[in-house]
Amino acid sequence: MLLTVLTAGATILSVGLALVLPSRYTATATILPEVQTSGPLALGTLSQLASTFGVNLPGRAPASELYPVIMQSDEVLKQIVYKRYTLPRSTGTLNLLEYWRIANQDSAEAYEDARRRLLKQAVQIDASRRTGVIRLSVTLGNAELAADVANTIVADLDQYVRQFQRTSASEQRHWIEERLHEVKDDLERSEATLTHFRRRNRVIESSPELQLEAERLSRDVQLNTTLFVELKRQYELVRIEEVKNIPIVNVLDSAQGPARRSWPKRRVLVLAGAMLGALLGVILALFLFESGRVGDGSAGARLLRQMAADVKSDVRSLRG
Repeated sequence: MLLTVLTAGATILSVGLALVLPSRYTATATILPEVQTSGPLALGTLSQLASTFGVNLPGRAPASELYPVIMQSDEVLKQIVYKRYTLPRSTGTLNLLEYWRIANQDSAEAYEDARRRLLKQAVQIDASRRTGVIRLSVTLGNAELAADVANTIVADLDQYVRQFQRTSASEQRHWIEERLHEVKDDLERSEATLTHFRRRNRVIESSPELQLEAERLSRDVQLNTTLFVELKRQYELVRIEEVKNIPIVNVLDSAQGPARRSWPKRRVLVLAGAMLGALLGVILALFLFESGRVGDGSAGARLLRQMAADVKSDVRSLRG
């Protein structure tokens, strides 16, 4: 009887708790590894970007290590917190400060509170170092809002990386422009020198010194020509990088509003409550029997006596 009462009571309590606890929905977006392309920025862009966040990534900077850092940075989270979202069956919009009902929304403390909630309760990032795949999960009380926040984080990540790449290309273009002017001047000067030398020395076959001088001047022209052609090629590539505005972050799956809640798991919660109630009932019954508060002649008493003997036998075997 006692076992039944405790089990039923714990089950009812678990059902009530499962109904009272607020529902949580998890939306997940999947990002593929960053694909390195050819060009002057292909190898160094992510490494330069990593250094701005204090991350030391030698050589090729893996996106699986850098992207999570960017997604959890203030550069991205501020836009996530203050963006206006539209909830289903709602005529207005609200930001996350209003959604969480955080007071003093214009204060720095309000943003810090929202930032902590995002990183500790809402946002989870799993990055595989082996495959480079990144999974961004956002858990909130509204399924559509969770998906909207997850997709916004991915979009802001892509925008930030693109802007950084365009800025880096712009800086490189300015440097190459200056160097291109210097090399062009050197090339014109070496060509003029070689032309002047040939006009003054039309016959040089009989003079080894003049031949060596002609070869040296020719090498200068060839070297400056090679530098000029390569810089011109790099300049055109950088100009393309500077103006292109195509997506960089490779999204495999965008976040979708989940149809089922991720928490609470009501079946699991009710089952765990029933098992806990049954366990407590057994422990309490054994205690009452051992303390002499249960009669010795009943069938229940005999069952408890056998259970107590089994428990004591198991304890002795564990000690031995």
